[in-house]
Amino acid sequence: MEQEVLVAEERATTVRTDAELVSASLGPEGASSFGELVGRYKGLVMGRVYAILKDYHEAEDAAQETFLKAFRSLGGLQRPAEFSSWIGTIARNTALRAAGKKRPAPKDDPIPLEGGNHPADGMSAREDRLSVMAAIESLPETYRSTLYLKYMNGMTCREIADAKGVSVGVVTSRLSRGMAMVRTKLAPDTRKE
Repeated sequence: MEQEVLVAEERATTVRTDAELVSASLGPEGASSFGELVGRYKGLVMGRVYAILKDYHEAEDAAQETFLKAFRSLGGLQRPAEFSSWIGTIARNTALRAAGKKRPAPKDDPIPLEGGNHPADGMSAREDRLSVMAAIESLPETYRSTLYLKYMNGMTCREIADAKGVSVGVVTSRLSRGMAMVRTKLAPDTRKE
């Protein structure tokens, strides 16, 4: 009996791989195991769909639809260890379909940024926030998605690293370089004409 308790405690503290969670999601404990996958990848999915839709509420809907599609199609996933790439592709396709259906948003709509410490902190005018978001949107995908995960979703560098499958050092480097690119894009042109 005591050994069974120790084994159960060991299982509870062991972090399961994506492949293990996918397999468990297809079995009797499906909902709770898939819930772990959702918790692990919600920031990645939200960052990916927001990058396309640029509307927080529409992105939330697209993220929910992404996970629903993934759950329904989970049995067809041929490489469970590549769940993160697979869910990212579903998120991108879902957001692109939603973007094709939506009408253009007015230019002066506020951009709802959640969490603190984002690039527009301290700026007073909505136009400044829109300029920052436009600068981030113009970045290469690697930097753009990392900045979204950090500043829109409030994820830690460790959470981003886990979600993207890279080291914390890579994440901090991408954040630093991405912010440097944003500052460069927002800096007034000082060249003489």
